[in-house]
Parts: sequence; C-alpha cells; structure tokens
Amino acid sequence: MVAVGDVARFPNPRYDDVPRRVEHWSIPTDTAKRAARTLLGEDGGPFLPLPSFWSDQYDLRLQSFGAPALGGDVRVLEGDLETEAVVGYHRDGRLVGVVMLGMARRMAHYRGRLLDDAPALTRPARGPPGRPSPPGRPRPGCRR
Repeated sequence: MVAVGDVARFPNPRYDDVPRRVEHWSIPTDTAKRAARTLLGEDGGPFLPLPSFWSDQYDLRLQSFGAPALGGDVRVLEGDLETEAVVGYHRDGRLVGVVMLGMARRMAHYRGRLLDDAPALTRPARGPPGRPSPPGRPRPGCRR
C-alpha cells in the first residue's frame, strides 16, 4: 500500500524509525515521487525528505526546516528574539530542526547544516519486489 500527501505516514531515518505524518507543502511531491518508484518496484534507498515550511507574517518571514518538534534542547543559534533570530532544536546533541524568524539570508546555511548532519544511514533489508520484508523491518516507501 502506498499513500501520498498529508495522509501519508512514513518513517524518516533522518530522525528515527517512527512513522509520522508531515503536513508541509513539499511532502505531497516528495511522497508522490517515492510512491511512483515503489509501485514500479524500484529501490530508491532510504526516504529522507527534509520537512520545511514558511509563512509571511506582515514584514517578518517565518521559515522552518527539519523536525523541531523532535528537539528537546532549544537554543538561539544566531540573532536576537526581539528582532530576527535562528532557533535550533537539538536531539541527543544533533541539530534536527531550525526555525528562522527573519534571517532569510541565512536560510541556505542552516538548511545545508540539516542536510549534512544526517546520521549514518543504512539501506533497509527487503526481499524482491512483491515479497514482504523480513519481520520487524518496514518496506521503504509511503504507508498510511
């Protein structure tokens, strides 16, 4: 079974193996591409989308990358909360999400840090197309 868009629940090995729904603007496209590869029997390797969203609030742009909700250690990485700032969300000492209040010129830097700081990943074990994965190991792709 495959699902795309906001209804898709999937593990993201970038963070852990817990299936979650991610309701951000890029996820419908990311999950649709993955679903197509899965339905064609192609092994696309680990599915590692970087969740992101933005919102313009009057003169301030709010941007988020990664999974801030998974970070228990929250720190201002740059700037000042009274004007513009980048807030980092860490889990087990690793940056897992950022929220940017303004600071648009720093977006590429922090997005790149999140992409570069992914843990070492291994390809999940799976059988040939059409056969179930070994017990306890999810097949790569989108699931509800």
